[in-house]
Parts: sequence; structure tokens; C-alpha cells
Amino acid sequence: MLELMSMLNKTMPTLVAGLGRCGTTLVMTMLHAAGVPLFCGGNLASFETDELMPGADMASLLPQFGNGAAKIIDPHRMRWPSQFSAKVIWLDRNFTEQAKSQAKFACILSGFQPPTRQHLLNIRDSLKRDTADCVRMFTDAGADVYRIAFERILIEPGYSAKRIASFLHAELDTAVMARQVIHRPDQCANGLDIEFARCAKYPGVVV
Repeated sequence: MLELMSMLNKTMPTLVAGLGRCGTTLVMTMLHAAGVPLFCGGNLASFETDELMPGADMASLLPQFGNGAAKIIDPHRMRWPSQFSAKVIWLDRNFTEQAKSQAKFACILSGFQPPTRQHLLNIRDSLKRDTADCVRMFTDAGADVYRIAFERILIEPGYSAKRIASFLHAELDTAVMARQVIHRPDQCANGLDIEFARCAKYPGVVV
């Protein structure tokens, strides 16, 4: 652990970022298993905190992360300084499957009506635009950005864990990280069985 902390102290905060339903929780789980310190308020189910919500003032929050990792969902809805140092692991996902997953999530948890085909296309197109804007924002601010696909992690967890560790310049236990990946198809699954299982493991928090 001391060696890990020493390596991370030489780098900078890690932002595990993406748009909703892209695999950020999975990557945070992998980092947690490897002993990386997290900024999550003890929420080990979703790794989300009230501070990191839309409208968050990231200029004041970034220094609080120290050398740890934080999950950043929808960064385009937060307020960022024009320049900052951070390691950004950006999660990509097939936009159509991501749109389906967002719609499924809203339907199950909020009771919304199932989306029409046009609604799904609108979500997909919005994801494309917002992804380009977010990645550009991080790059223009001087952050170091590594993009990895959710599908790639599912198919090649060992390789993905090694790539993440290399990006962070840290001696992480990539075998332990890879074991956190649940083997499953990369298409949007029916239901929220995986998410509810996490809530059962870490009671008192929500997905």
C-alpha cells in the first residue's frame, strides 16, 4: 500500500468520468479493489456523493480529491476551472446501447413510460454531442485524458486493468482489478439486477 500511495502521490487526482450508464461504477470498483483511495463519502455501491452533482463547483472540489479517484457523471453539467491538472479516465460506450440503458434506468426507477424509437435516437444523438464536448473540455483544460470503452473492459478485463494502471503510472494489482468485472454481454441488459446486487452488498445507499 505504501508503494501504491507513493506512486499515486507523484501524479494527480483521478477522475473516472463519463455520461450516465457508461461503466464509471465498474472502473471505480476496479480501482477500489486495487487499494486506490476514493472520494465517494463511503458510498461503495455507486461511488456518488451529493457534492458531485449538476452545478458542482469543481474549482473548490478538485483539491479535496488529493491523490484519490472520484466518479464524475455528466461533467458538462458542472462548473470547471479553465485550467486544472487531473488524470481523466473517460468511459465510452456504444451510444445506442447507452441510450437504451439510460431510458431503462429512468423507466424502472422513476416510472417513466417506455421510450419511443425517436426518443432513443434523440438520447443517442445527445450522447454523441455531449461526449465530444466533455472530452474537448478536459483536453483544453490541460487534463491528461485516457479513453476506454465499456465494451472493451467487459471483453478484455485483464488488458483493460493493465492499461488503466499504466495510465495512472501506478503499480496496481491488475489481476484483482480484472476479477471485479462480471462477465456479461455488452448490450443493454434487461432490469437492474447488477445494480440492485451492489445495493444489497452495501446497504443504506442507492444505485
